[in-house]
Amino acid sequence: MRKYEMNFWREERYWTEECDVVYKVFMPVLQSVYRRFSGQKTKPGQKRFVSLDELYQMCQQANMIDDIFFDRSVNICFSLAMMTQVDELSSDRIFQMSFVEFLEALD
Repeated sequence: MRKYEMNFWREERYWTEECDVVYKVFMPVLQSVYRRFSGQKTKPGQKRFVSLDELYQMCQQANMIDDIFFDRSVNICFSLAMMTQVDELSSDRIFQMSFVEFLEALD
């Protein structure tokens, strides 16, 4: 179960100085990738977001899916990166990945 304890992972691996340096160096590239793969399901006037399908498409085009990183791994990364929502029944926000959530899904 410790495998999916996200706060432990965030504190030990994600919220580190090393990770911050990498993000600062590659931020323009990451923003470009987000812009490229977001917006297919965005309604006019709505802020761009990445859907699960778009994240999966990005992983396929980057040849990330292989014998180690399976199709279902994309679903897990998407779900674990998404912030908990107050109302998941009547809101579709749980299917709309923001840029910050996108960054976490890539790790």
